[in-house]
Amino acid sequence: MSNKTKDTAKSKALKWFAKQGWEVHAFQKAAIDAYLAGKGGLVNAPTGSGKTYSLAIPSIVSHNPKKKGIHLLWITPLRSLATEIQEAIATAANSLDCNWHVAIRNGDTSTKERTRQKKEIPQCLVTTPESLHLLLAQKKHD
Repeated sequence: MSNKTKDTAKSKALKWFAKQGWEVHAFQKAAIDAYLAGKGGLVNAPTGSGKTYSLAIPSIVSHNPKKKGIHLLWITPLRSLATEIQEAIATAANSLDCNWHVAIRNGDTSTKERTRQKKEIPQCLVTTPESLHLLLAQKKHD
């Protein structure tokens, strides 16, 4: 990613936070910078402090719509958090005019939805470690 593209993505991300009326925390700025620099890492912050947005927003604003397949794989240890995370990411993507399908894949996902996900791969998949393991263990898991 070029420096100009990174700067544009960072500007979009920071503007999104401002539009929500939120102050961007230092850990969010650091996560955005690290993501846009192609680095990996771990975000550790208190519940309700904006961890989801610190990683989802830079992924959304840097998404290349020409690329097919999963752009963001979100692994949550608790199935009960999946819907909350899915809704937060989908809402952010919609507010940024990013036409993302954000899907959940866990033990509660219906056979119909699993089949749909294979045919129409979502841009973001929220799953649990156990469900990811099962998904990767299947034949033709691409």
